[in-house]
Amino acid sequence: MVKYMFLSFLTSPFKDWSLQKIVDWVSANGFKGLEISVSPTVKHIDVDYVLSGEAGEIRRLFSEKELNITSLAFYSINILENPEEQKFY
Repeated sequence: MVKYMFLSFLTSPFKDWSLQKIVDWVSANGFKGLEISVSPTVKHIDVDYVLSGEAGEIRRLFSEKELNITSLAFYSINILENPEEQKFY
């Protein structure tokens, strides 16, 4: 069995792009995986939607482009002095 490492791509910097557009771009540029943002401020996959049984569309999208989901990324920046400004909701 051949084992190899591949580069994955974090979706967070592309908050204005749809997941479809990101998948198309990374596939066309030789990436094999995506680290997908699921944070409240940048959300390319709605985890609640997927957990409710709606993962088929996302699985199809990735399967068609032979991509892997390498992680679901949830990042927050808690550097603001005022705790109220740190709230997402």
